Amino acid sequence: MGGDPSMVKFKTVVTGRVCAKAHEHNKVELSCNNRPISAVKFASFGNPSGQCGSFAAGSCEGAKDAVKVVAKECVGKLNCTMNVSSHKFGSNLDCGDSPKRLFVEVEC
Repeated sequence: MGGDPSMVKFKTVVTGRVCAKAHEHNKVELSCNNRPISAVKFASFGNPSGQCGSFAAGSCEGAKDAVKVVAKECVGKLNCTMNVSSHKFGSNLDCGDSPKRLFVEVEC
């Protein structure tokens, strides 16, 4: 009870997201403008679809958990660069020879 409400201070914290799309055999670079990458909201290697904020996994997914792969490489860093490859994200014979892509959404 009591206290002086004029002494209350607020700090606004801006959170944001960064998205990237890259085809296999390319690199993806993620950066949060001098803030650390805090979480991976979405990552899919195969045939994902959608736009930033509404990505969706497709019918073909790499053998490794893409969210875990991206998190290991990027979370806590100001920026990260990854090779987009079946070697990194795992191959899946069900995908055939169709071109694969990596869609990523990280939180800053």
